[in-house]
Amino acid sequence: MNGGFTDEQKRELAAIVEQGVRRGFADAGLRTDEADQIDDARKDFAFIRNLRKGVNGMASKIGWAVIMAILGVVFWLVNSGLTFWKGH
Repeated sequence: MNGGFTDEQKRELAAIVEQGVRRGFADAGLRTDEADQIDDARKDFAFIRNLRKGVNGMASKIGWAVIMAILGVVFWLVNSGLTFWKGH
């Protein structure tokens, strides 16, 4: 024997791995019994990815708005201070 798997052993191993993966998916709430279920799962993951990207983009925009507001307040304070100092 050359140490490799026979074709029958490869088929058995593939069936065992597939069954384990399907069981893992089922435990996680993903049904893969039919093609429609697989397509729905893909759509769900695409929706979650788009939602994550949208939230990350929104967080970035909010962060920049906060930074600009802080810079605006600092600029206003410096300008008010200079105006008050010139007035005296």
